[in-house]
Amino acid sequence: MNERIQLATMNDVSRVNHFLQKADVSVEDLECHIEHFVIMENDKKELLATVGFQKEGASGLLRSLVIVPSLTQEKILMLFKSVVSLAKENGIDQLFLVTNKEASLSFFELLHFQIVSKESIPIGLQEQSNLLNTHNVDKLYVMCYQE
Repeated sequence: MNERIQLATMNDVSRVNHFLQKADVSVEDLECHIEHFVIMENDKKELLATVGFQKEGASGLLRSLVIVPSLTQEKILMLFKSVVSLAKENGIDQLFLVTNKEASLSFFELLHFQIVSKESIPIGLQEQSNLLNTHNVDKLYVMCYQE
C-alpha cells in the first residue's frame, strides 16, 4: 500500500470531519484550522491518519491525532515530522501535546516530546484544548517538542 502525506485543504474538510467523528474525536473549529492539518491517505484516497495543531502566537497545540491501527511506526514518524515542519513554517517554536494515555508517553518521547507542566502551555491554548478542559479524566500528560 502506498501512503501519501499532504497538507489538508478546504476540499478535505468533509472527509477529515467524517474520519475524526468515526474515531470519536472533536471536530470543533475544524474548518478554521484545516490549513494546520496534515493527512495521510492511501492510493484509494482513503484517510489513514490525521494530525493538526491550533496556534496561539509562537506556540501550538497538537490536536486530532487519529491513526488507523494498521499504520506502522515508521509511517507515524513521517506524519509527525510533517506536522512539526508545518508548525515551524507557521512560526511555531513551542509545540505541545496533551494526552491521557500513559502508554503513549514513550512513543511521544521517541518523537522528541518531553513531559512539561500544564502551566507551560500558554493560557490561550489551554482554553482551546478540549482534553485540558475535561474534568472526568484521571491523569493528563502535557508534553512539548524538543529538538
